[in-house]
Amino acid sequence: MTEHNTQSKNKTAKALIADMLSKLDEQEDRLEERRRRIAALNEARTVLYEHAQQIDLELDNDPTASEETRENRMLFADDIRIIAERLVADYAMRFDEKTGLSQ
Repeated sequence: MTEHNTQSKNKTAKALIADMLSKLDEQEDRLEERRRRIAALNEARTVLYEHAQQIDLELDNDPTASEETRENRMLFADDIRIIAERLVADYAMRFDEKTGLSQ
């Protein structure tokens, strides 16, 4: 009877370990997917920042721009930077919530 209990406990332990390893593999896959997507978003953020910087440079090199035009372009460039930052942060948060990584 004791041998049977030991074998049963070993099977249960092996099943639990296999289940835990499977869950770890799934989480690792989700983390890798998160890294890949965030890397792509970081590239997009870089492009947006470069665009905002180009707007700043054009503004600096346009002495004929009115004050209103300057203000609008500066606000637009700032909006682009804000959107770029939110793009990555919001997506990461939503992805974590969706996949259970935030728990």
